[in-house]
Amino acid sequence: MSKKKRGKPRTGKTTKQRRRERRSNGARPGTSPSMAPKRLPTGQPAPLFAIISDHAGLTALSHAERVQRLGQISQRSALHALAAMQSRLDVATTTDWSEVSVERELLTEVGAEWANRLSPMIGVTHRLVPPRSVTQLIREVFESCPVTEGSSGVRDIETSDVIELVMSITTEHVSVQNALDSMANPDPADVGAYIAEIEAYTSDETIAAIRQHALDDMANFLSNEPVKIELIKALTYDLWFRPWPARVSDARVGANPAEAFELANGIPLLDVMVAGQIISEIVSSGRFVVRRSDLVRAGATECAVEFVLKNMAYSANDYARRLRRDREQGPVTNQRYVFTERPFLRDDDDTVFALRYQWIVDRFFGSQLYWQTFFSFGPAKPGSAAEAFSLAMNYAFERVAGDILGRIASYSSKISRVVYESEMREEWSSTKGEAPSVCDFLLVAGRACILIDATNHHLSARLAQGLADVSAYDKDMDTSFVESKFNQILSTARLIREHLSFGVEANPVFIPYVVVPNNGLANITSVRLDWITRSAPFEELRGSARAPVPLRLSDLALFEGLGEAFSTTPRDIADLLGSWTTLQPGPVPVSLRELLDQLGLPAPIPRSMLRDQAVLDALIQERRSEGGLPD
Repeated sequence: MSKKKRGKPRTGKTTKQRRRERRSNGARPGTSPSMAPKRLPTGQPAPLFAIISDHAGLTALSHAERVQRLGQISQRSALHALAAMQSRLDVATTTDWSEVSVERELLTEVGAEWANRLSPMIGVTHRLVPPRSVTQLIREVFESCPVTEGSSGVRDIETSDVIELVMSITTEHVSVQNALDSMANPDPADVGAYIAEIEAYTSDETIAAIRQHALDDMANFLSNEPVKIELIKALTYDLWFRPWPARVSDARVGANPAEAFELANGIPLLDVMVAGQIISEIVSSGRFVVRRSDLVRAGATECAVEFVLKNMAYSANDYARRLRRDREQGPVTNQRYVFTERPFLRDDDDTVFALRYQWIVDRFFGSQLYWQTFFSFGPAKPGSAAEAFSLAMNYAFERVAGDILGRIASYSSKISRVVYESEMREEWSSTKGEAPSVCDFLLVAGRACILIDATNHHLSARLAQGLADVSAYDKDMDTSFVESKFNQILSTARLIREHLSFGVEANPVFIPYVVVPNNGLANITSVRLDWITRSAPFEELRGSARAPVPLRLSDLALFEGLGEAFSTTPRDIADLLGSWTTLQPGPVPVSLRELLDQLGLPAPIPRSMLRDQAVLDALIQERRSEGGLPD
């Protein structure tokens, strides 16, 4: 097989391992009774491999063939079918793990022989409906389906159309990295030749392959990741409704992030969340048409409804214009920001159609709140209100990370203390008053020093959507992590070895992490391999340190939940924090959540998060009960 035809090189894992890892977002149920308390609230299980057209014995439809098929189908019919299907899957994935039942019901509705072939695979070895395939199909529906109802030759979509189109898009997606992945049973000789070519790579070729995969896999991971409304609400309450940290003093951003939202947008954040709560209830019940009168009657203010219509919805023409612009930017495989920013199709001044439950949850309660506030403050020039807000949110993010670390330490008998940046600076400042370069947090556990730096670094739109090239990815990794966070962590390790401060025992060992937002860099296999290739600065600590690992805020909260549930003698959460990167059974690193899946451990939600979610729900309900009346 020529290099031109073979697809992009892989990172040393099998096709099944890569697919599974890229979609890993939770822990499989089936934990042993001795490890899993009854009724322990947990995250969702890890999805399986994606079904492609060849599994059904069908030839995948090309883009041109999909356009032709969709040209015969009513746009409203297609959008309703896709919204209903994906929203059912979103709710199932983030509540009771019943998405397997939903997918089997879809195949039953198809009723064809090829569907019967697929049914035994669902939930055992494969999944039917990857979210990013549905996202691209929604895009193609907007681009190709007739808008006019009742036109000659235009019909409603059928479930068989939906599944065949989804499988065709999935086939297209998996073949980008390797054409062999588009076949259910590729020729063993071709697979062997492919592996042989990978094994013949030079060091430079291997590094280039890893970094290309990190870029591709990260966009894929973010496109497929489910959003659990309870977790999103908990983190949002902790981040948005508490007062700013003491070092935030700019009056332009108010007393807390929620007040900053109101100053930037001219509407209280809770009023917007009331509308979001009502809409999420409507959509989760299986209804997708949302009317102004329904929202106001249920407790939303007129101003909040108008805000939704103006900032979160597009008309069909507006969508067409934005989607054309997306095509001009590059491949649409992972482009989704138009939908996460505008998750509603606007029919008229009083009615919208909800496109997907998860996009709605994120828009009202998740990461979209940051961007809605940041851009509404105006141009981000030096000294601007937008810049002041961004800096303040960085401080708030660090505080949230520090609070979680404090709770983790409280569940450990081995962690003797949490040391904060200010303490380290004071301890190690020179006689000339020069402040040393240190990380944000140090967890001391005897010889073990868990070094953590928190950075509120969001991936750029081009990186997150797979539009950037490897050079842009390299620049972001070097600028945002290697030249800053890695060096701060390394400087801290040097100072610890020199002074043995804060009760650190002799011959310390170092376990470095970088905490990032939930829409930031994940610790998937290709990213961890890439960070290993970038860890040259840590060579001086060889034998006493490993390469840094990124931890998203939800991963840090997962450690809190694990410590709360399982950190009892002889188990201790410090052991998992210190050694989870060496626990995987093979030489290739895996993500934290995939490791828990392999170990048969759940992903417990901390009680603190359940309390925060309950507090935010109570605030929303109180505001809602006012029926839109002014304060």
